[in-house]
Amino acid sequence: MPHQDILKLLDAGDYRIGFHGSAQKITAFTSAGMGRGGDLNTGLGLFTSEIPANAAEYAQNAGELGEGEYEHVYVLAIPCKKPFSDIDRAGFYGRKDGEQLADKASFVALRARLLSEGYDVLDFETSEDVISVCFEPERAILLAELTADQAIELQEEGLNLFDGVAILKTILEKHPDQLVAETKKSRVADLDNPVP
Repeated sequence: MPHQDILKLLDAGDYRIGFHGSAQKITAFTSAGMGRGGDLNTGLGLFTSEIPANAAEYAQNAGELGEGEYEHVYVLAIPCKKPFSDIDRAGFYGRKDGEQLADKASFVALRARLLSEGYDVLDFETSEDVISVCFEPERAILLAELTADQAIELQEEGLNLFDGVAILKTILEKHPDQLVAETKKSRVADLDNPVP
């Protein structure tokens, strides 16, 4: 998709920027990867952070745990027309005071219910970040892949991390070599008719 079209989606508030840290090379996000992680809530969808440095730390930790050797931060545009945020810490993690309150199947059911109600993303606010979970990973647009250091540098630019347009413009200007080639393809119609 051409960058101008993505900028329009961000400006309209239909999509927002999220950062996904991983120690594995990722070329596309799909629902097939959901639920594989060790955390109970991995069946919810694709997890992103608003804070590039937090995603970089996650990538580095994953590398140290032997989950891969890539340690990159993926810059994504995720759908956010109808966010769900009515969830507390225990509900988001499925644990409270060390006690397990939910299992992986209950998070899969929660995702299905929220999708049926028209929600496209779950936002969980922590003291230092907003974790956004995209329910349909296929709808996420992979924009760029940064090294952990580049993600930290991006944050140090002094950008308003709530301004997706400014973030994408900065990446276009300062890290054009990190852009993903697929973002240049014109697939606007696919956004309104995502792959099931």
